[in-house]
Amino acid sequence: MIEDHLRKDHDPTPSEEERDWLQGNFYARLARAVLMISYAIVIGVSTSVVLNRNAAVPAMAAVDDRAPTLSASPPR
Repeated sequence: MIEDHLRKDHDPTPSEEERDWLQGNFYARLARAVLMISYAIVIGVSTSVVLNRNAAVPAMAAVDDRAPTLSASPPR
């Protein structure tokens, strides 16, 4: 089989370096995730602000939200 050399050379107990890599540091990963999410939010909000400043009409002012006028029926 192709995996025979892997099975014969496999060490069932990981070295200390392998154990450290497998366990990882939870707080470092959490800090990195929070940092990446913060970058995404800052970039998104900044892009939105820049694009809305350059627009001829602000996005919310361009929406026509007038209610349709209904004529009242004549009294009977």
